[in-house]
Amino acid sequence: MKLIDGIVLTEVAGDYVAVPTGEASEVLRGVVRLNKTGKDIWDGLAADLSSQQVADALLQKYDGIDDESARSYVEDVLDKLKRAGLIVE
Repeated sequence: MKLIDGIVLTEVAGDYVAVPTGEASEVLRGVVRLNKTGKDIWDGLAADLSSQQVADALLQKYDGIDDESARSYVEDVLDKLKRAGLIVE
């Protein structure tokens, strides 16, 4: 699973916004807003980590989260990014 090229992630008022540039604007017409944890997942994908590796990274970073919750949150964000056309298999 890989993020498509041409998407810029930027911080706006404490949230992160994925904005298409160039040819990516043909895929995404608009923006995708992510919170801090969503950005962490984005960064993991950008580093070519698997979904389980991203969930493991969340477990290391955030106190009070269990493995099932981390995996569920990663899958929810991945689904959002897939529906937006930002991920290729």
